[in-house]
Amino acid sequence: MKLQTKLVLSFSLILAMTLGLGVAAYYLTNDMGLFSREAAYIENSKAALLNTQTAYMRFVIYGDGKYAESSQQQLEEAEKLLETCYPLLKYPENREKMANCIKQLQALRPILRQFIENREKSKILLAQAEESFVTLRKSFEALDAGIREFLINQGVEQGKLDNQAKLMRLRMDANKLRAEISSLSLSSSQDMFAVALTDLKKMRDAMIALGDRFQSSADKANMTAVTENMNNYYPKAQAYVELMAEMDANLASMVELFRAVEAGAMELAVFGAAQVQEGNATANNAIMAFCVVAMLLGIVITVLLSRNVIHQLGKDPGELSVIARRVADGDYNVDDGGRKQGVYAAVIEMVSALEANIKKAELESKNAREATRKAEEAMKQAEAAGREARDKTEALLKVAGRLEEVGSVVSSASTELAAQIEQADRGLRVRATPFRSRHGDE
Repeated sequence: MKLQTKLVLSFSLILAMTLGLGVAAYYLTNDMGLFSREAAYIENSKAALLNTQTAYMRFVIYGDGKYAESSQQQLEEAEKLLETCYPLLKYPENREKMANCIKQLQALRPILRQFIENREKSKILLAQAEESFVTLRKSFEALDAGIREFLINQGVEQGKLDNQAKLMRLRMDANKLRAEISSLSLSSSQDMFAVALTDLKKMRDAMIALGDRFQSSADKANMTAVTENMNNYYPKAQAYVELMAEMDANLASMVELFRAVEAGAMELAVFGAAQVQEGNATANNAIMAFCVVAMLLGIVITVLLSRNVIHQLGKDPGELSVIARRVADGDYNVDDGGRKQGVYAAVIEMVSALEANIKKAELESKNAREATRKAEEAMKQAEAAGREARDKTEALLKVAGRLEEVGSVVSSASTELAAQIEQADRGLRVRATPFRSRHGDE
């Protein structure tokens, strides 16, 4: 495998480890962020629940409608926060708990709304009862005044005195009943509401019974007015007491629901905080583990790469650089007798081959110089021979010129002689013709 490939693979592995660390850290910190958001939503919903209780308690105390509106808004806000937090929950058991908290808040909303409406209604009923009681009190006063006037005008009568005494006790009991009913509040117990209803019924029955004791038409008329006013006061006071008892029961159920929701929210908040801490610890451990693994892997890769590089180079790159400079300076004795491997072995072989080639080149250069010297000497001899040949050629040319002259003379002489011979031959042929003729005839 090439060194470049090994380096690429090694650093790719380190980059992969770094990427893995980043991905793991992202998911771990993402879980931490998720748990933190869960805890924040739950804490905010708890704060909204607390604000809801504070607002409706202020409404109960002060009766101001703005507190009623604020309590409903805070309750809706708490429910909205829990509904927003629900999809973020990772564990099914937490989802179930959150769903229960949301259901409890949804059940709490109509109770709170009804409680606020009943509170307003109770104020109206109490005002109506008070108004009716004022009329009842006036009728008591009118009856008492009639009895007093009769006693003053007609004199003391035992029956009248007994009726007046009973009327006074009944009037005092009525005032006590009014005070008892007016003092009822949402902090009163159900027994107190039951006692108030019982006392109210006894008061009405006592007034009906007292009406039968009066004999005069004026007293009967005044007592009838008292009874009628009592009958008018009774249902309003009864409705008020019953409504207050219902509100007290609703308040108790609201308190229980609030406690249940707060307990569930508290449990989820504690669990969320624990999950944040656990996620933080897990992230720290994972990051530390990745760092340790990356460090060990880096050490292993460094050692392996170093050994592999040294194995491939044969020597340290600095030593190879020194060897290269020595070779460049003409020092070919670079073999230190040590182990030869990798690039160092190739360098030694190259230097040995280079030295051999240089020696061979030097030898061939020497031979070439000798051959050149011999060639120069041969060239000098050839030049001398050439000069001698040129001298001989010039002599020969001179001889040839002379011979040419002689040839010309000989040629002329030969031509001339040939002409003479030809002429002589013609002369002979001329002479011979008559001779052949004569001899032929013979």
